[in-house]
Amino acid sequence: MDLSILSTKEKAESGVWFPVKIHGKTIPVEVLIYGEDSDKVQKYNATKIKKLGSLKASLTNGEIDLEDIDIESLDTSIEDAVARTGGMKTVDGSPLTLGDKNIDDSDESYRYVYSMIGEIKKFVIDKSRERVNFLLGGKKSLRDL
Repeated sequence: MDLSILSTKEKAESGVWFPVKIHGKTIPVEVLIYGEDSDKVQKYNATKIKKLGSLKASLTNGEIDLEDIDIESLDTSIEDAVARTGGMKTVDGSPLTLGDKNIDDSDESYRYVYSMIGEIKKFVIDKSRERVNFLLGGKKSLRDL
């Protein structure tokens, strides 16, 4: 068996365009999502681990209380989704807007979208973490091997 069909690094690094599905419905927007194995996401995760280490030290030193820490928000933060995003566009090529704000290919725009529509943020994080989405062989499931 050639294990290269199980490789996720290349597609995780270049990203994959996914049609956005929220509340059970596909909307006419696509997001370029980097996979968990991409250097960009790995670098973000390393920063997150350092922050957790710093929080642990602050807890140990009595500088903060356990109640002051929201671990879940660190794991599914807006910045987590931004680190996994490489682009955002409409399916038909028309301008992407949210209210009266134009959404361009910038981290600032992604932050705004994710702060206003948490379900898209969750979609991006979930897709990025599912390594099967980035298999080189183009398979959608290991059952297809």
